Amino acid sequence: MARALAQHDEVLATVVRDYGGRLLKSTGDGCLAVFDDPAASLGAAVDAQRRVCEIDVDGEPLRVRMGMHTGTAIERDDDYFGPVVNRAARIMSAAHGGQVLASKLTVELAGKAVDTVPVGSHRLRDLLEPEELFQLVVPGQPSSFPPVRSLDAFEQNLPVQRSALFGAEAAVAAIADLLEHHRLVTLTGVGGVGKTRLAIEVGGRVLDHFDAVLFVELAAVADGSRLREAVAIAAGLPASEAADIDDRDPLSGFLASRRILVILDNCEHVLDEAAAFADDVLATSRSTVLATSREALSIDGERVWRVASLDPTSGAVELFVDRAASAGVTLDATGEQRRLLEDICAQLDGIPLALELAASRTAHLSPHDIAARLGDRFRLLTGGRRTARQRQQTLQATLDWSHDLLTSEEQRVLRRVSVFMGGFSLAGAEAVTADTSDVLSALSALVDKSLLVVETDDGHTRYRMLESVRLYGQDRLVAADEAAQARATHCRWVLDSLSSFSLEDLAGFLAFEPTAHWWLAAERANVVAAMQWAEDDGDLRTMGRIAGRAIGLVELGVLLDEDDGIFGRADVEAALDDPHDAAIYLVASALNANSVGDFTRQRELSERALERRAPFPMDIGARSLLVNALSTVDPTAALTMAESALDALGPVEPRLRALLLVRRADAAIMAGDLGTGLALHTEAEDTVAWSGGERGVLLHVLGDDAGALASIERVALVRMSSMGSLWARYRTAMIRGLAFSGMGRLDEAREALIETATSVEQFPMRLVDRDALTAFAALAWSEGDVARVSYILAVLSSHGIWTRTPAAFALYRHYRELVRGRMSKDEIAASRARASGVSISDTLAAEMARARAALVR
Repeated sequence: MARALAQHDEVLATVVRDYGGRLLKSTGDGCLAVFDDPAASLGAAVDAQRRVCEIDVDGEPLRVRMGMHTGTAIERDDDYFGPVVNRAARIMSAAHGGQVLASKLTVELAGKAVDTVPVGSHRLRDLLEPEELFQLVVPGQPSSFPPVRSLDAFEQNLPVQRSALFGAEAAVAAIADLLEHHRLVTLTGVGGVGKTRLAIEVGGRVLDHFDAVLFVELAAVADGSRLREAVAIAAGLPASEAADIDDRDPLSGFLASRRILVILDNCEHVLDEAAAFADDVLATSRSTVLATSREALSIDGERVWRVASLDPTSGAVELFVDRAASAGVTLDATGEQRRLLEDICAQLDGIPLALELAASRTAHLSPHDIAARLGDRFRLLTGGRRTARQRQQTLQATLDWSHDLLTSEEQRVLRRVSVFMGGFSLAGAEAVTADTSDVLSALSALVDKSLLVVETDDGHTRYRMLESVRLYGQDRLVAADEAAQARATHCRWVLDSLSSFSLEDLAGFLAFEPTAHWWLAAERANVVAAMQWAEDDGDLRTMGRIAGRAIGLVELGVLLDEDDGIFGRADVEAALDDPHDAAIYLVASALNANSVGDFTRQRELSERALERRAPFPMDIGARSLLVNALSTVDPTAALTMAESALDALGPVEPRLRALLLVRRADAAIMAGDLGTGLALHTEAEDTVAWSGGERGVLLHVLGDDAGALASIERVALVRMSSMGSLWARYRTAMIRGLAFSGMGRLDEAREALIETATSVEQFPMRLVDRDALTAFAALAWSEGDVARVSYILAVLSSHGIWTRTPAAFALYRHYRELVRGRMSKDEIAASRARASGVSISDTLAAEMARARAALVR
């Protein structure tokens, strides 16, 4: 068989090429190929089937199935997606070994290219409308086959589906595999996530593993005592009044006589009765149950599959585009439009129902208009299909269905925790639900009922809401007249949590206590929300106190994507009547100015913090930021100030001493004294186990690439929180790229700098993209491409090349001087002209692509 499969692959590859097709991928014992010409595809299929049948397997010809369909598909990453691809696969699955089937559309478009025989209209296992199929005649091969393996060949009552399923192939296969090993599988998930559609698809896929598939819709069963009656009616049996399955009951005999897959759809409102029925089936028959519910049945033998939302970058977009087409609108899912669609899908959490409702609005609103109105999604997402269940015609109705099944205590906890942004901890939930007796039990129930998601990060448990559920909870919070109180409690919890950490840890800037570091990164969105709510309520004092104590988030560069008017405000400073609070706020504001590269503002705010007599150790932070800002305009004055601060500090505070040593190094580097800068960084690293990687950059500039490689060991050992690990990976990869470039180990340099650029895409600290692009200039220099070095440096200078790291500026300056020694002023001017208006992100992406292409070669 191994030999035969190798011949099979060779035949298919050859035939597809000869007929002008493209072989996209192999699936182990099959392949997917595409053709521009339907006639060529049919000719290729006949020729391939004839040649494959000549392959001998133990005296028998190798017989394979083939299927063809024609239509428009979505092409991405050298692959095809969409309903036409899935339908082609289902046509292939309906064939028998040696048989070639094609859709009516394909045959009609191909004309008289090959001889065909009609085999009738069939429902395929994609459960869509029937497809009229034709069998291709292969000369010299049998033309008589058993009936087509369509849904019609099996006993089942699966509903006809009028739209394709997107982004669920892996889930369908995994659930089908679960059903082979377990007799009760329950699909759970938030309302509208597609549990029913997925269960129906699975039922179609596993038909040949069961004697029959029975679909039972329970949404209309208001009384749980009528559940067994609903099952009997779906099976075409007389309704039984028996409470349990027994030998006298027709339904019992039906389930016991054969191996049947019973799909119980929408069990959540009759959960006890559904669980009892499934338990009886497992105990008294050979049948299997596949249930859908917003909550598990919780009986022995159950396997739960949590249905995930669609990926906003793939399946969700495909679904949106398809449903928009149903509304008569053709969307171009490429370029900027695709990014907009991905953003819409992400805001809607990839929930199929929400996507379908939004897509139906494209008949009247552009995608831009839809995106702008998603903040009021419960008004926007209405008007679903008239034939849909009432609770699925609006997103509001779907969530109402879930909400009404909660206890009053669960409803209270759901609306209270909706004040959190980006997730929350048990401690946070307890703070905003202090009037609830057992918060943990309520949270557990909400997780079980698919309204919360529980996650573990670095050993810490956190809860998360889908955005649609969170907005629904906030609407309920307003309706209960609890919003103001909940937000005020949330603000107090954020401020109390920040205050519980040592200010020295938050202001040291060098190394964070791990718990504080993790908390800051995890609660970033809640810190921002608390500040914004305080401002909305006119409480600038609370806003400023939170902003000052969130200084660690500013230092990490993850507090705000942009400066949204929180820092450096005179009215906030004035509202802080405690000089201590005002000074802390000003230091945080100066650090924020540093993070966006506004060094003039950084200097002004640092000086104001010192004037307000910033308390220890905040005064050291203010001085260090002032030295850093002065380094850009007056390195001599910065050196003097750093030395004075070091003398005043003394030896008792090693971390703060190391901070001032680093700032003194900043001034030395900006003055062009790299040797002194390197010595000061070395002394700082010897003082505390910390490194930002500056030594490695300086060693490369000074020509010691072996030393640069050795220096990165300490970078990888520090700041090992999730954010710190990303910083360490970014900085380590960059230094490796520089060192390998200097050593002429170019492939290793390319790999390291690709990793650097990838980390930049994930790392929220601003300005690091400039460091990464400067490192690519070093690679270009080692490759001998001086013109490209000049162009990269010109792009950087057109945007202001300064970063938060003077060592990186020294790197830029080093290669600028090298270029000036090799190119004329006119050539450099031409580089600057070409670089005008070019973004750093586009240039970085181009350099990364260039490095990848070089590695492939």
